Amino acid sequence: MRPAVLAIVLANLVPFVGVLGFGWSSYDLFALYWVENLVVALFTVLRFWTAEPGGESPPLPALLFMTPFFLVHYGMFTFVHGVFIQAFLGDQQRLEAVGLPFGPLLLLQHALAGAGALAVLGLLISHGVSFVTNFLRHERQHAELNRLMFAPYGRVIAMHLTLLAGGALLLASGSPTLMTALLVVAKTVVDIAAHRREHRLAAATID
Repeated sequence: MRPAVLAIVLANLVPFVGVLGFGWSSYDLFALYWVENLVVALFTVLRFWTAEPGGESPPLPALLFMTPFFLVHYGMFTFVHGVFIQAFLGDQQRLEAVGLPFGPLLLLQHALAGAGALAVLGLLISHGVSFVTNFLRHERQHAELNRLMFAPYGRVIAMHLTLLAGGALLLASGSPTLMTALLVVAKTVVDIAAHRREHRLAAATID
């Protein structure tokens, strides 16, 4: 098993243990997976600034334009997703106290509280391993900014479609703990498949 794939599995073991061993709720899980959007954004920006297509770094004006453009575009997607999660699964009294636009902030606070911080650290390590072992070692020499900017969407959309389907089953299930655990497994499988697809496409670009 490659280091990046192993890191994905290990990172997803933390919420799996959280669900089965510590009774994590669906809100705990969805808050964590929402924070993964932020982790993806972080490493996408790092890819922008460490890419060397053709052996040269992208022009500075291009980087200064693409970085905030991506953060705003991707940030809007992440923000709306966070609002929906907080509205459907979060504490409505807290949401009413701070206002709907601050729903994502409540998600972030919740995900970083207690054992959730360990799970977030696992996500950072998982994406960091992929960044070092795949991107920095060879992919950055053929990485165009336009491709890098749109690369996260395929993986994130696949992940969240899985979560959406799993969430619907979770709400309809009479065994929420089991369904939440199965949701973690499904998300892990989708993560690995999306990771492999992403790097197959990168390898095809190199060829």
